[in-house]
Amino acid sequence: PSTIGNCYRMTYLDMEMNRFEGSLPSSISNLTRLLRLDVSHNELEGSLPPGLFNITRMTTLNLQNNSFTGQLPSLEREDDGYSWTTVDLSLN
Repeated sequence: PSTIGNCYRMTYLDMEMNRFEGSLPSSISNLTRLLRLDVSHNELEGSLPPGLFNITRMTTLNLQNNSFTGQLPSLEREDDGYSWTTVDLSLN
């Protein structure tokens, strides 16, 4: 739901293997403390929210086995102490 962005203190969100359908809400980009996001093995589709890759603390992003489309932004980051450890976009 779009209200997920109100959970601004959340650091880990695992929605793996739930048969969720639809798209990721753009409000997920409001979760600025998020370190890990796993929405793998669902039935999600469409473009990824533009701000998803701007969550600077996030180190693990698993979008595997959905139906996402569109272009990806750059994964490069400034030296802010956080870096990607895992980004899985396979099977989309």
